[in-house]
Amino acid sequence: MTSRYLSIDLGAESGRVMLGTLEDGRIALEELSRFSNTPIRDGDRMYWNIPALLDGIRAGLASAGALGQVITSVSADAWGVDYVLLDDAGEIIEPVFHYRDPRTAEAEKTVLAKVDWPTLFEETGVQYMLLNTSIQLCAEPPARLAKAAQLLTIADAINYLLSGVGKIEMSMASTTQLYNPRLAKWSERLIGALGLPIAIFPEVAAPATTLGPLKPGLAVETGLAKLNVVASLSHDTACAVAACPAEDERWAYISSGTWSLMGLEIPEPIITDACRELNFTNEIGYGGSIRLLKNIIGLWLVQECRRSWAAQGNDYSYADLAGQAAAAEPYVSVLNPSDPRFLAPDDMPRRIADACRETSQPIPATPGAIIRCALESLSLLYARTLCESEQLVGWRATTVHIVGGGSRNELLISFSNWRFYHGRLLTVPEEELLLSDAKSLDVQETGDAVAYATLALSRAVSFHQLLNGVYERRRNRSEAEYIASLTREILSQPENMTLGIIAFSEAQQDEIENALQKLADEDDSFRQRLDAELEREEGGQFVGLLVKNLENIQGDERDIIILSVCYGPGPDGRMLMNFGPINRAGGEKRLNVAFTRAKHHMMLISSIDHSKITNEHNDGAYCLKCYLRYAAAVSVGDNDELELVLRGLSLGRETADGHSKEAVSHAARQLAQRPSQRAFR
Repeated sequence: MTSRYLSIDLGAESGRVMLGTLEDGRIALEELSRFSNTPIRDGDRMYWNIPALLDGIRAGLASAGALGQVITSVSADAWGVDYVLLDDAGEIIEPVFHYRDPRTAEAEKTVLAKVDWPTLFEETGVQYMLLNTSIQLCAEPPARLAKAAQLLTIADAINYLLSGVGKIEMSMASTTQLYNPRLAKWSERLIGALGLPIAIFPEVAAPATTLGPLKPGLAVETGLAKLNVVASLSHDTACAVAACPAEDERWAYISSGTWSLMGLEIPEPIITDACRELNFTNEIGYGGSIRLLKNIIGLWLVQECRRSWAAQGNDYSYADLAGQAAAAEPYVSVLNPSDPRFLAPDDMPRRIADACRETSQPIPATPGAIIRCALESLSLLYARTLCESEQLVGWRATTVHIVGGGSRNELLISFSNWRFYHGRLLTVPEEELLLSDAKSLDVQETGDAVAYATLALSRAVSFHQLLNGVYERRRNRSEAEYIASLTREILSQPENMTLGIIAFSEAQQDEIENALQKLADEDDSFRQRLDAELEREEGGQFVGLLVKNLENIQGDERDIIILSVCYGPGPDGRMLMNFGPINRAGGEKRLNVAFTRAKHHMMLISSIDHSKITNEHNDGAYCLKCYLRYAAAVSVGDNDELELVLRGLSLGRETADGHSKEAVSHAARQLAQRPSQRAFR
């Protein structure tokens, strides 16, 4: 038996009409038409061009009709948060706002004045973003809302224009920050508190709800007389995740496109303080499943760069840019893709250059270097997001599925692949080993910090081993005093980089804070710099010196991170294997968080080297041992040792599809190219 179905897949850059044929349990796909999705720009305002999208859809439906085949149904999917307002006559109220329209900046204040952020999250489980439907609706002029009879999300609006039946499918409703996933209905509490008209919110449809036949006029125009319109999964990510070939229950996904979405599939929403603080969202998927995920800016960075260059007369294809990026030097500069500056369109290459300049990094000068910088930055962000999601659910993902347009971009996923996913994605760039020998940083006395601070700032990862450090009563005074001196030297540098200090225990955190205060009492110039750093803000956000421990560092980042291992031989010279929170379940995840807090430099301060840790059966202790060995190798540029560490972490096993250890060993040699430069962010 053969069945045929049509899919209208709308993305933020383009749309397409696809024919799916199901025969003997196998699905075949054929692209019938593809069309651009170009927003209307009016100064800094942005709107969706719905009539142009409809023209592209009609052309695709006509192509389907011309085949002369029996086609069962059609359904549309699209991005979330955006919507269409319909008047009493069922006509679209123009304009249809784009989520990047700047109107939400002021509306955010209106929303938070009426409903605080904890309440918003408790009611909906949706992460906080300026582009959320809730905020967009509060930006609407009262006259437009008064005129509106119905609200439909983009995909559901397309289904309505095809069928004449207006409903919002459940997966899309769950993205609006106005739907309660636990009660499975619109949140009248929030809608009322925000002063929105409840009457415009339509019935919520379950996935696979048949809305009705194609409108008679469209049926005649396209030759599709017996075509039903179905509300399948209206949200594009819900569709992508439903299609993942998952073989067990513990897997993660990256939906990579203009926006990237990364997360896990779980049976029930996680609506907790921890989830809110990490800014994850709970969205409904197929079969009532929950997609615990975080929205991440994605290939928008690349798309906007390409558009800017095209406006200047350089019309690069994506293949051209990928080739240039592959040839560019790796890990030269790294961005924070979540920086709000990248949300806005126009001149993305300049925005990337400005971000690198402001963080004292080399400015990428060629299209290839710019694209490589963007892609590597995204991969680092993916890696951190995976660690955060695993913390929320309490288990580790065994597989990462990458779907969407970005899943074919080797450069985007290769870094995260080998560092965090153990080669399961089998995507490896061609790189060379470029590390060079460097002086070891053996600390005899506190004063060594004067010379070693400069040396450490020339390395991405530096390993400072205190030769006389003593661990007593959960403290290591020598490490604390050395860190205080190191801090003094760093704060005197002209680069003005932000600084964070992480201790492995609260006791050592106190010891470091005491050492800083003591040094400030002795050195008035340092006291002034320290006081200023403790109050430092940029853009209204605190970016000054922080001193924290493994238990409370989550979510913080700084240009430089100083990590105090603290553990070492006691006064009697004996080394115990009690590593506090590291020894407990999930200890390796606590370490992973700490290792990824640095934007530019990680300075590891330790009274032991890796050989002193012998309880390798404990995951946390073993992770610490490996990282000590890794940091020491990176710090001095020992390429052979570095390769052994990488192979031991991720590559010393057969991969899922049978690639040999020899093959992945070759990959390790390639990927060992300056991993120190940006390996831990």
